[in-house]
Amino acid sequence: MAIQSKMTSPFLSQKPEETQLYCHKGKHLVFFIFVVALTILTLGLGWFVTRFPSDTIALNSEYQAVFLDNGQVYFGKIAIQRSNYLQLTNIFYLQNGVSAMDAEANVALVKLGNEMHGPQDQMFIKNEHVLFVENLKDDSKVVQAIQQYQSK
Repeated sequence: MAIQSKMTSPFLSQKPEETQLYCHKGKHLVFFIFVVALTILTLGLGWFVTRFPSDTIALNSEYQAVFLDNGQVYFGKIAIQRSNYLQLTNIFYLQNGVSAMDAEANVALVKLGNEMHGPQDQMFIKNEHVLFVENLKDDSKVVQAIQQYQSK
């Protein structure tokens, strides 16, 4: 009788089907925890990749020239770079004009913000429209014209 009482336990008195239910519940819990952890890890990695893109432009000068696929070129400072856009500030662009006196083409550097629609001095450009970006030298004519405009 003493031997028989030691051999009785809650698991031995259960039917095999009940023991399998306990095992299945444990497997479901482990699987659920794994899926939640994987989801959190994926979201964190996605945030990190969009926050710190690997294809950033090396900004080796104060001003950059941004060439777009529509032929327009903007000069300014790249303030923010993301995986899908860049933000340009302190923006200037070239405007062609023809002098009536000598029929000679004149090119003027125009500050963004003086147009009729009054845009702010910042631009968000989708990377898909950027052909290339150039760092401008401090002694370039464009940088000198920008500095002259700012000194007024």
